[in-house]
Parts: sequence; C-alpha cells; structure tokens
Amino acid sequence: QGGFEIYVEGSELGMPLWNALFAAGADLNVRAGCP
Repeated sequence: QGGFEIYVEGSELGMPLWNALFAAGADLNVRAGCP
C-alpha cells in the first residue's frame, strides 16, 4: 500500500487543502483510506 500523510500548521488550511486534493485527484479515484 502506498500513501501520504500531510501535516499543516493552522487548522484553517486543512479543509481547503483536503478539498483541493480531492478535486485534483477526482479523475484518479483519489479517496481517503486507512490500513
């Protein structure tokens, strides 16, 4: 399994980053997961 963890400083950055990553990866079937 491959994957990444991303840590941001400041909670105001979390949701915009989350939304941008999922929008950018929509054609690649990007989704959240865990082991």
